Amino acid sequence: MGALAGKKVIVIGASAGIGLATAAHALRAGAEVAISARGMERLQRAAETLAKEGGSLSYEALDMRDRAAVAAYLKWQAPFDHLILPGATVYRTPFADMEEDKAKGSVHAKFWGPFWTAYDARDHIRRGGSMVFYSGLANRRPVPGYVIGAVIDGALDAATRSLAHELAPRGIRVNCISPGIIETAYVERIPPEVKEQLFGAYASKVPVKRVGQADDCAQAGMYLMTNGYVTGEVIAVDGGIESAP
Repeated sequence: MGALAGKKVIVIGASAGIGLATAAHALRAGAEVAISARGMERLQRAAETLAKEGGSLSYEALDMRDRAAVAAYLKWQAPFDHLILPGATVYRTPFADMEEDKAKGSVHAKFWGPFWTAYDARDHIRRGGSMVFYSGLANRRPVPGYVIGAVIDGALDAATRSLAHELAPRGIRVNCISPGIIETAYVERIPPEVKEQLFGAYASKVPVKRVGQADDCAQAGMYLMTNGYVTGEVIAVDGGIESAP
């Protein structure tokens, strides 16, 4: 019997990277897993990969920015035990060059999307279940050209602590994972020479001497789903950047 046997896990944003890795871990732990993402083609490839793990898996194309569609999806999947919200790509540019529409789009995708998803999920999560948000290190350590990301990360961390108290009477725990640099499909878009420099600089600073992998975050997600004594926490999965000079 796995640690999540008899539980149902919803992962929104699971076509690649952290969401995909978390879904794989949940399946191995015996959970029934439902995944979703915006692009059906990538989602189908993810489902084919996850099918190798065995277990119960379903998938559905879903855009977290469409609140009505997300609310309908959550109602259809109900009841469930855990909701994982790995987040979205954020518009990155220096403050002086920022465009209002793009900045608002990032806030809508990475903050308001998960926020209202959590709101609409609260009646469908069984007692003893949990929500896991994803923020990032930008609100703890400045990242050049990423001020809007810092704002969003800070908001998600604060929301996590407040929601842990708001949802406690329902028996729902709320936590957040704050990753450092993680090697996912998103960073693969970075030019190779820039990526090599970025990864090298980060790895040289952190105590573990490497950048993160999606699996590192997935393991943290498993911990937060299965440890019923943890709530209101923001868990850094960043290789120890806080202790770096």
